[in-house]
Amino acid sequence: MRTLVIIIFAAVFIIPCAMFGQNELTLEPFITSNKYLDDQIRGDTTATGQRVNPARVYVLKRNGLYFSRAVQNTGYALRIRAAYGTGAKPIVNAFRTGAGTYAAQIFQVDTLLWLKNLSLNGWDEGGEAFSVYQSRIINVNRLGSSVYVDSCTLNGSTATLIQTSVATRYVRVTNSVFANAGNVRANNLGNGRAIDFRNVSIDSAYIENNSFFNMSDRVFRHFGAGQVPLRNIVINHNTVFNELAEHGGMGLGMVGGVVRITNNLLVDNFIFGNDSTATERLGEFGDTGERGPSGAYRMTLVGTIPANDTIAAANYSIKNNFYSVSPSLQAFYDSRNGLSDAGIGNLIPLTWYINKQLGADSVNAFTKVTTPVVFTKALPTAVSMAEWFYKPIAEGGSGKIKQNATFDPKYDWERKETLFLTDTLNFAYPTSSAAYTGGAGGYPVGDLNWFPTRKAQWQADPATSVNVPDGAIPVEFALHQNYPNPFNPTTTISFLLPQSGNVVLKVVNMLGQEVTTLVNEKRDAGTHSVTFDASSLTSGVYFYTLTSQNFVAARKMLLIK
Repeated sequence: MRTLVIIIFAAVFIIPCAMFGQNELTLEPFITSNKYLDDQIRGDTTATGQRVNPARVYVLKRNGLYFSRAVQNTGYALRIRAAYGTGAKPIVNAFRTGAGTYAAQIFQVDTLLWLKNLSLNGWDEGGEAFSVYQSRIINVNRLGSSVYVDSCTLNGSTATLIQTSVATRYVRVTNSVFANAGNVRANNLGNGRAIDFRNVSIDSAYIENNSFFNMSDRVFRHFGAGQVPLRNIVINHNTVFNELAEHGGMGLGMVGGVVRITNNLLVDNFIFGNDSTATERLGEFGDTGERGPSGAYRMTLVGTIPANDTIAAANYSIKNNFYSVSPSLQAFYDSRNGLSDAGIGNLIPLTWYINKQLGADSVNAFTKVTTPVVFTKALPTAVSMAEWFYKPIAEGGSGKIKQNATFDPKYDWERKETLFLTDTLNFAYPTSSAAYTGGAGGYPVGDLNWFPTRKAQWQADPATSVNVPDGAIPVEFALHQNYPNPFNPTTTISFLLPQSGNVVLKVVNMLGQEVTTLVNEKRDAGTHSVTFDASSLTSGVYFYTLTSQNFVAARKMLLIK
């Protein structure tokens, strides 16, 4: 019996891993290979220039240092992840050419880009000052492409860290850290965004459990000039810190479908404040069409274009978001009292239009924390940048002009390299804070990765955890753990298919004998769920196996009656 069980485990677990591993190719660090990352990927072709394996997953070594110019994945899906196991995430640095310039981005997306557990830097980290960045780290330039980023760090750009330059199907960003977007020494304050949807159409954007800090402009931007919609957007459980907000916090332009902004934590967000006399800032607040008593556009944290003849009203859900202002920033705001820009510290969360869409729920959209949130390990708030911004040009300031050649780096925010982001940064905050239980279900607001135990509870809680949103196509096969488990007598089994094909889902007992076949048919790409009714079975351990294309996987479940 024991021998038979071992054979079953080998068939169910070991063989599938070997089959899936055939799609993987490990790329060598620069010092070992003397090759750039883009050269190694480009070299993975046949003599006729075709991809050796269209399902290829490139694996970068832990603790490895890679350099890259622009990677262009024309006509094929590009999947890159860190090697499994321990060790630091592999670092991919932008490479500066002999002419002294960077490529415009590390990844020029054509079709699909999937990244997991990587550290991406928009400059030659360690060999370059912070005065020079590349423009972007990721840029979409083919219609209908998609971007998936999970558990990565993206650090350093003059314009934006992720940008969609053409109509894009899907953007999914999870469990990642975004830092140092914007560089007034090389560009202007109107640049410096985490994710920039430009003025193009986006089918869906899903942004969850990320941390964003050191941004000179908006965290998320979809400018309305193109009059095309961001059809669905979910912004859930993210932490934002140290955002100057030249043109706002979340300028979402024209939206449709679902707009969900929930359980986020904003600390020292909108540092430049709400100032209707800063004329250069006001232009891109104009999407909303709302003007204050002075006739200037209203500066709000979240802004959208009101529904019109082009697009129907979106379904807004904005709740359980918290924000906090540090004592040093509040002191700066207080110092402006009596001046023409007095009152700049009065944050206006939402436009009148969005408030109307939310109705009575608008009072729960954003709550100011009475006791300022203090992170376990962060950086100083960029109060010096605010002081410089409001200082007259004659005194060495910007004079509220977003680009000024006389900028003195002493006013700049503190910038850190990858080691700080991965080993030191910690946006956890005291459990005594109202924000700690302020999220849906009583979970902490903000990026839950800083509270691992609470995140695990949240993931297991069907009332709060969020799976792949409707309409999203997964980037890889996956077989999820059944829920509930243990169960009696029914349970649900879910699986992900990145492409359509025949699917076989079976249940076997401890002897490897088939109990039932739940699925044996062609299924479309997407997320699928099947209910398993074990009313006729006895208590015990069972296994369920999924076979599709060249993917095989299995999981264990426990029936208790």
